[in-house]
Amino acid sequence: MFVYPSHMTPQKFVLGVSTPLDQGNVPVLDLNEIVIRCMQGDKEVLGEGSDSTVNLVKVSQDLNAGRVVVKAYTGLKERAHHAGRAFDVIKQYKYDTEVAHRVLNENPNPLEQKITISGTECDVEHSIIPQGEAIQHSDGTVYSIGQEFVPGKTLLQFLHNPTIECAGTNKTIRLTSTEVNDLNKINLVLMGKFPTDARGRVSSSSLNVKPEINLKEQKVKFRITDLSDALHEDYGAVLMGLNVNLWK
Repeated sequence: MFVYPSHMTPQKFVLGVSTPLDQGNVPVLDLNEIVIRCMQGDKEVLGEGSDSTVNLVKVSQDLNAGRVVVKAYTGLKERAHHAGRAFDVIKQYKYDTEVAHRVLNENPNPLEQKITISGTECDVEHSIIPQGEAIQHSDGTVYSIGQEFVPGKTLLQFLHNPTIECAGTNKTIRLTSTEVNDLNKINLVLMGKFPTDARGRVSSSSLNVKPEINLKEQKVKFRITDLSDALHEDYGAVLMGLNVNLWK
């Protein structure tokens, strides 16, 4: 049984996933406690979408301790026809993301794409970051906890600030408009021909992709943090309680 520290107010959680989280040197914490810290404002807001707010939550008062990614799906809760439907969506989304993760893990460049950056032709790799563990608060809000934090700019941010520090070096380069467009085209082509028979309607826009450029290794890695820009649209059938598998 989870015992709340004396400085925290007990909160009611719907039974779902509630297991300890251990990320290397990050202290092991109950998922409930991590969510409570997020609710109490002990966080840094990384971004907001149509379905969720993405936060980095401190897992210790120790300044040297790590932080954990917490997605709060408040927008999804508001669109759900039943309190349990939002949790169903996140469970299905987590499963779908794991399917896509395995596909690209086996073949990270299924379309044999290449791109030229600063005169260097680079191979391309795509990777999909698995989602975190899900837990639902009694108010209907679902939280996803523990997804790997991916630093760096999104493809969308490159449109406004096309500078990047190359991986493995201290060299900062400024991308040309052609290079920025090529980065976005590579992502669009992959999403248009996703390497599985059952991509369904999931996709990844420039908002959810962070490229890593390594000119020394002649490689550009596209790290995809989300496979849906609008869960309430892609998983509308699940929100209504219909048993639909988007991967078929």
